[in-house]
Amino acid sequence: EKFGFDDALDVFAVHGVGGVVGNLLTGIFASKEVAALNGVIIKGGWIDRNWVQFGYQLAASCSGAGWSFIITGIILIIFNFIPGLHLRIHEEGEISGTDMAEMGEHGYKFATMEPLPVGRERTLSAEESGRGVPHGTIFANSPPSNKSTVTNTESSEKPADIPRL
Repeated sequence: EKFGFDDALDVFAVHGVGGVVGNLLTGIFASKEVAALNGVIIKGGWIDRNWVQFGYQLAASCSGAGWSFIITGIILIIFNFIPGLHLRIHEEGEISGTDMAEMGEHGYKFATMEPLPVGRERTLSAEESGRGVPHGTIFANSPPSNKSTVTNTESSEKPADIPRL
């Protein structure tokens, strides 16, 4: 979000940053004794006093990132010229959600873009959390179950149990 990139699934954070960090740490922690267990002979990394290995790993990370950036840019430019393929969805589709704009249905029916009205929000019970929804997820305008609690953010009262309707 800081740079204005649209990376909803954190692909860069997971694969880009994770890959570079792992590659650089390999240059530090590569061990010739561990590689020898598999019959491979290497000089190792910093822990084996092979100082240059970190530089090799850094060069490999930079060249891989540069190659990926250039080739991906070329592919995306080509995509933009093919009818029916566009890099971004229209603004109304971004606001309503890509699932609704592209597929005609919500992928996550429990999510809402509307602000939660005071006194109407509730948290999930452990029973509901077992159905793939994280414990403590806040819902708005949904019927409460017998295990859920309703809270009022403007009140210091203890949350009350609400029976199933």
